[in-house]
Amino acid sequence: MPWSKDYKTKTKGIMTKIKKGILGGLSGKIGPVVGANWKGTDYLRSKPSIPPVQTPPRKMAQAKFGYLTSFLKPFHPYLLQGFKHAAIGKTEFNAAFTANFKTALQGEYPDFSIDFSQLLLSSGKLEVVANPTCTRLSASKLQFKWQDVTKGHFHIDDLIMIVVYSAKRKRADGMIGGVKRNAGNCIFKMEKRLWTSEVEVFISVIGHNGRAVSNSYYLGKVDVI
Repeated sequence: MPWSKDYKTKTKGIMTKIKKGILGGLSGKIGPVVGANWKGTDYLRSKPSIPPVQTPPRKMAQAKFGYLTSFLKPFHPYLLQGFKHAAIGKTEFNAAFTANFKTALQGEYPDFSIDFSQLLLSSGKLEVVANPTCTRLSASKLQFKWQDVTKGHFHIDDLIMIVVYSAKRKRADGMIGGVKRNAGNCIFKMEKRLWTSEVEVFISVIGHNGRAVSNSYYLGKVDVI
């Protein structure tokens, strides 16, 4: 039997027309797709989705996610190093987000805040340095000192990662490598925009072969001189 030129089918009460036989273009809706024609070209597009109703709990959850996402963005270069071993099936940024969502993120909508003592900028089983301290030598320079650990998972050639953050400027600065664990101290010069700000200070250790990382250690807030 020869095919007729037009075929019609109904999907949930919506009429759909198959033009020019079974291999022709569609006009109308079939399930999640819509057939249409533009300037003689047949095409399919996704059926427009209906946005979810913005209930108060949904609005609060979105605000909470948005706050932490925005806060973590300045730390992105350091999170790439600090969470590269925790990023299994997800990005380093998403791994950092998950690690900090239930601990560092504090408060209730709309008054969220960050508990810096709970903030993790790196996560791993490598031993961090012992008794680290940070002193502000001048507006631009910070001096870090630490002692080496004597047991656990470490190597004397492990590398130091330093991160400083200004809540006032919403900017992070830091150093990845360049100083080894066994150095015991270093002086870090901050970018100029942080010279007039108090800063939150963190230190981490990256394995000498890049295969491990420590949890970050929060040294506290360092005031302006």
